[in-house]
Amino acid sequence: MNEKQVMDPADVYRAEDCDCCGTCLSKCSYLGLSPEEATREIKKLREGADSVVLDKCFGCWSCDITCPNRCRPYSLIRTRWGNRYEKNGLPERSRYLMPFSFPNFRSAVRLSREERNFIENIKNPPSEDEVLYTGCNTLVIAQILNSRMFEGLGMFGSFDLCCGEMYYRMGIFDTAREAALRLKEAFAPLRGKTVVFVCAACMNMITNIYPAEFGIDFGINGVFVSEWIMDKIHTGRTKIRNPIRKKITIQDSCHSKMLGAAFTESPRELLSAAGCRISEMKMTKAESLCCGIAAGCAKFGLTDIAGASMNRLLDTWKTGTDMTAAYCHGCLLSMSMVRWFMPWTPPVHPMIQIVQAATGENPDFGLSMRRAGSMLFGIATATGPSLFSGSRFFLDSICRDCC
Repeated sequence: MNEKQVMDPADVYRAEDCDCCGTCLSKCSYLGLSPEEATREIKKLREGADSVVLDKCFGCWSCDITCPNRCRPYSLIRTRWGNRYEKNGLPERSRYLMPFSFPNFRSAVRLSREERNFIENIKNPPSEDEVLYTGCNTLVIAQILNSRMFEGLGMFGSFDLCCGEMYYRMGIFDTAREAALRLKEAFAPLRGKTVVFVCAACMNMITNIYPAEFGIDFGINGVFVSEWIMDKIHTGRTKIRNPIRKKITIQDSCHSKMLGAAFTESPRELLSAAGCRISEMKMTKAESLCCGIAAGCAKFGLTDIAGASMNRLLDTWKTGTDMTAAYCHGCLLSMSMVRWFMPWTPPVHPMIQIVQAATGENPDFGLSMRRAGSMLFGIATATGPSLFSGSRFFLDSICRDCC
């Protein structure tokens, strides 16, 4: 694991094309800045000075979309967060939320014996030419992968193989790079194969961010699960036997903004094929708001995370739909945790389960809420004592020979 870093993700921001117009920040749904204030703050960010953006940004990637010159301002924000981390470290209350810390927010989830055996059996890459990569959030609800839709498809994944997207979005690029190199070593037997992703974050990081910004190429052909299932429907290998005549809305992953319009349309095509009637939220697709997880990147505060999830759940409620479909399982778990306090909002279900029901299977639609409840209890128990602690820490290396 001695691959050289070809690009520096801190250099992704195109400073030479930025005229500090402030459009990116003034159009942000979270910052509430006037055009004049936005211009002032983008200049502060460029200079490395303190900016309100660093405490208010919710990490939704929308500023990259609204920038008229495509300067990638979110990259600049991430870099400044990284500078802050290098100076001050992370607050102790965030330790339990770090994927490579143990125990962490997934530790409180009690999996069935069948799920534990399944996870143990997929730790190593299988021999099939088509492989489904689970990511780590999906393993919290591993039961959803027990489906006829995936028969004959090799599966691979582990709680120990985080894609590193959290560290990347916090601007902690060294740890993200370590995660990428660690993951690439695990992926080595899959080189040249087709990998089906069920996590938008994993797909974006592995097929887009790491090759383009870190120079780390996994050498695979990536396809998202919605596109893969649609191909099975078109060829008759999967049949819609019990159309879901429900009105639904869709929570888009922040990562979908980097994967493009065709990516965000794919889940909609699949759910429509499953019989669903789609009603969009006001802010959706390229303008979609954060589910809550990335809102913690600024101040690592649980109140920011919960507040963002509450606002997004209110957005789903305003659509008057029967349910919310999530194709990002981070979004699913984040919104489901907060929904324990907002049970009148539409239930949030994995897109995969909705399609499974349309094919005649009988998925456990209560699974996500139960697992989210366990995670919520674990987070409250573990982080409670550190909420008011002034202690800070730096991340340990997650692999020994990454550089």
